[in-house]
Amino acid sequence: MFQLEERRINRITFFILVTLLLSWICFAFMLLYGSKTNLLVAYFSYLIISTIFILASKKDIFSPLGLFAILGFQAFGVNIPLLSSKSITILGIINDATLYKITVVVIVAQLGFFFGAIIPWNRILPFATIISSRKNTKNISFPIFIIFFAFIALAGIIRIKFHLGEAGTQPTIPFAGIIQYFLYYGAIIVALWTLAQGSRQGKTQTLWSLVLILIIAATQVMLGWRGGIIHVLIMVFFIFWYNTLIYSEKKIKVLGWLLILLILVPSFMNQASKIRSDRVGGESSYGHSAEAFGSKFITRTQGTTRLAGVVDLVGELTLTNNFMLFELRKKGLSSTQYIDRKLYGVVKGQSHSVGTSGPGGPYLCFGLLGVFFSYFFLGSFFSGLYNTMKQFGKTNSLTLVWYAITSHTLFGALSENFNMNTLKLMFIVAIMVFSFGKFVTTYRNHSS
Repeated sequence: MFQLEERRINRITFFILVTLLLSWICFAFMLLYGSKTNLLVAYFSYLIISTIFILASKKDIFSPLGLFAILGFQAFGVNIPLLSSKSITILGIINDATLYKITVVVIVAQLGFFFGAIIPWNRILPFATIISSRKNTKNISFPIFIIFFAFIALAGIIRIKFHLGEAGTQPTIPFAGIIQYFLYYGAIIVALWTLAQGSRQGKTQTLWSLVLILIIAATQVMLGWRGGIIHVLIMVFFIFWYNTLIYSEKKIKVLGWLLILLILVPSFMNQASKIRSDRVGGESSYGHSAEAFGSKFITRTQGTTRLAGVVDLVGELTLTNNFMLFELRKKGLSSTQYIDRKLYGVVKGQSHSVGTSGPGGPYLCFGLLGVFFSYFFLGSFFSGLYNTMKQFGKTNSLTLVWYAITSHTLFGALSENFNMNTLKLMFIVAIMVFSFGKFVTTYRNHSS
């Protein structure tokens, strides 16, 4: 296994991250000064664990532990002291007793993820078999780009026509969920692989891949799926990042391409908001200014208030919560559906969800024990996939694609929901990655 190079971009990012972390620790102490002792102790225990995660990720800040720490801050860490000190009101008012329970649940998730991530699961589970450890592609040719273009455009047309993933609208065909997974993630895999491989070849191939990505983003706009546009950008970033760290034969200029996408994102999201507003009502703009855009994004991607609803509903901290999953199964409800209906008034058949936060789902179903083992599994999967990418990523760019998609799911698995749908998605993506790997291997063999 080769080692990731300590590139300048990673050293600079790591230095900035550590500086921000140390500054935040001082600031958080001032905010929490005078808070209840149990919250103070719990929160700084959380910070110590997060600091260990980041320091352990010096060579790659987006390795599993580093990424978990960063996303944990975004979902919970930043908000807890701000809410305790009443420094922000856009997220509502949450008392210190609730914030303490939230912090304990998040710490248990951290510990589960850590113990899962330190085991070399790539030596136990068949990650290499799924991506095929052999070099599985030649350079991208124009004919293969046309095939990919046709597939992604057709996938977009089908999704729009049958309302697959459309905000506020129920799909009009049976097995809509399965078809949606295949078309959306199939298009994502194709576009990201083209980007990962194309950016190693040259500007022309990179431009081809960005055309495919823009088609996917335009489809998200037409469906009114604002979050989906951000998801695409995040996955693109991971492809560029790991190509820069792993692939040393060619200098890949990342900044210019990312700036192009960043400039386009706000207009895409505002257009998606307008389409969504015309269909189901609500705001017609995601943000009228950069400040409003940032505020709206932070509000929607945090998990603190979602988890607050769950821990208050459950009551005192519990090890198992009486295995409530079995009660939910009798009612035919998932943890997300139960919380949506119980706390947020979402009715059956309504295309809307607030969610439990990532740790909230396992906590509702199995208490702290459920949180630990759920995130142990997640850490195990991430660790195995990440080590596989380090081992084969230089010759097999499909590993970058798989890690980019899986990393994107971690955003939701912390701030939004972590439930059976998350596990099904990870399983389906693994099957699709395997199938696509077979396709590009066959293409390589026939075109050699």
